[in-house]
Amino acid sequence: MIRAACLLYGILGVVGSGLILWRSRNGHFDFDPFTFSGQGWLIHSAACLALIAGIHLLSIFAVKRFSTVAKSARDIKSWLGEYGKLEILALALVSGLVEEILFRGWLLNEIGLLFSSALFGLAHIPPNRNWRLWPFFAFLMGLILGSLCLWTGSIYFAVAAHAAINYLNISRLDGQDPPIAESIAKI
Repeated sequence: MIRAACLLYGILGVVGSGLILWRSRNGHFDFDPFTFSGQGWLIHSAACLALIAGIHLLSIFAVKRFSTVAKSARDIKSWLGEYGKLEILALALVSGLVEEILFRGWLLNEIGLLFSSALFGLAHIPPNRNWRLWPFFAFLMGLILGSLCLWTGSIYFAVAAHAAINYLNISRLDGQDPPIAESIAKI
């Protein structure tokens, strides 16, 4: 499953990078996805860390509070199967990087924040009705990550936030709470 996902994401990453290069030759960017100016990196990093912690806390709360979310978490865990921390890390990094390249690096510049976020939500339509909140969460995350890109002028912080959120949430689903998640959950 991980190999198939990484292969699919690899293809999407090449396509997304190609589309960004094509756009850079034929038009302007609202932000240049692969530029990192270095200005404001400390405040951008702090905001990125706060976003990661906040979304992960929200995920923990939602799983504990709402039965629909708890059911979807169990379904996702059974769908993903058993994986080690390295496999979870690989999936989180690849999905975070490629989805940001495609949806924020290219689509955000092409069709704007609202529509790229809506397509991000649609791309997360679940295979199971228990996961029906997932596209709405993805839409909101698209808005947040897209805003982060526009604010920082780069996709690097959005990639870091996306990959970290995926890693923490998938690890939690698998019962492998990373130390940061255990600490945050106690708050």
